[in-house]
Amino acid sequence: MKRKLNRKSWIAASCAAVLVIAGAAFFMASGRQNAGNARGSVILTLDGKETAELPRAGAGTEKTVIITLDGQEIGSFPFGEEHVIRIRQETGENTVRMTADSVWMEDADCPGKDCVQMEKMTADNLESRIMGAFIICLPHRLAIEIRQ
Repeated sequence: MKRKLNRKSWIAASCAAVLVIAGAAFFMASGRQNAGNARGSVILTLDGKETAELPRAGAGTEKTVIITLDGQEIGSFPFGEEHVIRIRQETGENTVRMTADSVWMEDADCPGKDCVQMEKMTADNLESRIMGAFIICLPHRLAIEIRQ
């Protein structure tokens, strides 16, 4: 069910979205310079098993869930696969949950937990979500995106 926002709420939500996207663009751009430093101290867990790296979705996938850390893609999955991904780094820990019809940040130990409070991404709500096809944890420099 879609919510209707009044004008003030829509303006506030739009401003917040612009600030988060601008912040994400900044950390992704600056992360490209420091990406080598961040990767050495990252521990990745896929479905309860520690792994050296996350898989990459093959070409031809209609929708792809892409996870970036510090501006670098660390994994991609076809939308609809079920996984629990834990990313632990010096700055903190995030848990991403993927189900057959949605993707969301299940948990994070960052201040405010804004990423956890962002609405789940589904095939039906990508265009209507305030953050579109993104969930972003600015303190941990982690982004989840669905690309079509």
